[in-house]
Parts: sequence; structure tokens; C-alpha cells
Amino acid sequence: MSRLSAATSSSARASIASAIFSRASCRTEVVSQDVAASVQEEARHRLGAQLQVFGSLRWLVAEDLDKPTLLRRLERLSGYEVYVCTPQGRPLLPGVPVPDPCVLPASVDAPPTVPGGFVLPVPAPGGPAGFLVAYEREGAQPAGLAVVQHIATVAALRVAMVRNERQTLRREGAETLAELLQEVLDPEAARRRLARHASEGATVLIVVRRTTDEALLRCLQDHPHLLLTWGEDRYVLGAPQLADRIGDLPDVAAGMSRPFLPGAALRVAQREALWAVSKAVESGRPGDPLRGRFDGPLAARRPGGADRAGRACPRRGTALRRGARLAAAGLRPHLDGA
Repeated sequence: MSRLSAATSSSARASIASAIFSRASCRTEVVSQDVAASVQEEARHRLGAQLQVFGSLRWLVAEDLDKPTLLRRLERLSGYEVYVCTPQGRPLLPGVPVPDPCVLPASVDAPPTVPGGFVLPVPAPGGPAGFLVAYEREGAQPAGLAVVQHIATVAALRVAMVRNERQTLRREGAETLAELLQEVLDPEAARRRLARHASEGATVLIVVRRTTDEALLRCLQDHPHLLLTWGEDRYVLGAPQLADRIGDLPDVAAGMSRPFLPGAALRVAQREALWAVSKAVESGRPGDPLRGRFDGPLAARRPGGADRAGRACPRRGTALRRGARLAAAGLRPHLDGA
């Protein structure tokens, strides 16, 4: 009888153990299925985000989206907040925010991971054009590094398009300025051309020497202007405030005409600017950025105080007061007899 009880007890224990093992195996299988389903769902989400990011190229063509609108759509698709900047932390795409400069890597080969997101270079011919920073958005499902890499590729395409547009505008601007100097454009056509380059209101002609096209383009890149290289001279047409930017270039010499309305003939302005830049070169010292400003009639003055047209020249006191106003505006005036 005792042997039978022992056998029954052993069989019961075995059945209980088998049931527990079977139930644990079922739970493990369910957990495994849940994990697999979650992984597959995440993979599908990331793949869908990648495909939609590639679809953004179609938006560029079909909807003609501007850069900020395109980036906002990519942010919604990816689950990240996107920032783009140059290697120095300046804006790279108009209207797109820049990140905190402290997150920018010292090298393009640095690991892409930063706290809360990624930092990736924006590829461009000749080296990276800048960096794209993507932070995970609160409450969103981030799509991962691969999607951020695709967004960086889209940003690179936009950078290439912006550069091409700027080069086209520069070429058109140079042609327009050359035609204005040759006076082959009628005033109405000139105003239409200048309006395309956002040149409105008071305009000046500046002749610049002792610098390069690259240096001028860098310092004027955020300001509407027309640039024409003519021999060793660079002609710049734009707002009077451009003189302050140009004057900050090292060792530069520049002469600025009096302001005039867009579409006016440039013959007189050209003579004024050439006269002013020659004065700036004559009085300049190495390493001292000087600017010339035409101040008064350009005609040669007679010793008696009248110009060739017989008009009385401004008294020196008036010229000095005008010179003081120019100095207050950051300009270096050149006065007759000074």
C-alpha cells in the first residue's frame, strides 16, 4: 500500500512539473511572439519612414516646397527635430534653424551619436557643406540612424540646388551690372532686373580693390548685391550699408558713389566710385582697411574755389561737417585739400 502511495505521489509530482514546464513554455513562446511582432512593427515603421523620406524628392518637384516646409515634413516622418548649419555654426539653408554650436563635432569622422540624437555631415563636392543635427522629439517614435542619414542626403541635395541658384543669380547679376555700366539697358528694364536681385531703394556703386571675389562673396552672402569683376577692380551694386561689410575686409580699398535710385545711369556713379577708390589707395596704409567716399562734384576744382562749370564749391566747414557725418557712419571721407 505504501509502495502504491509513493508511486502515485511521484506520478503526481511529475505531472505537476510537466504542466508547469508546459505553461512556462507557452508563456515564453507568447513573449517571443510579442517581441518578434514588436521588432517587425518597428522595422516596418523605419522602412516606411525611409521610403517616405525618399518620396520627399517627389515633393520637391511636384509641390515646389520651400526648404523650411520640406524639413518640417521630414521631422514629422522621422520623429526628430532637425537642424542644419555650416561647419562654423552659421545658417546653411535659408529658413532652417541652426543647432547649438557646442554639439558640432571637431571632425566629420566623429561618431554620429550624441545625447538624444545624431550629428551627421551634409555631403557636398569638395568636402562637407556642414552638419545636420537630429534630436528625438518628445512623444514621437524616432525612425533611427538610417532615416537621419537619408535626411542628410536630402539636405545635401537642397544645398546643391541653393548653390546652383546663387551661381545663376551671380552670373545674371554680373551681366546686368555690365550692361548698366555700358548703358545699354533702358531704365524700366534695369529696374526689373534689379528687382529680381532684391535691389530696391537707395543704391550705390562701390569699386573694390586689394581683395578677391571669394572674400567679397563671403562677406556679402546674406545681403542683396550685384558683383562684377573688371580687370583688378570689383564693382558692387547694392545698398549703402554694403560699405560697412566691405570695409571690414583686411587690407581692402574701396570707393563708394553717392546714392541713386535703381535704374539710373551709372556713368556718373562709376566716375565717383573710381575717384573715391583712388583716394583710398593713395592714403591707405598696409593692413589698414580704408574706404573712399565721393564727397562733392567730381569735376576738377579751380584754385579760386570754383569748379569747371563755374559753380562755387562747398565751403570747407560744410565739407568737414559732412565728413563728420560720414565718420559717424563708419566711413573714411576724403576731402579736397585734406
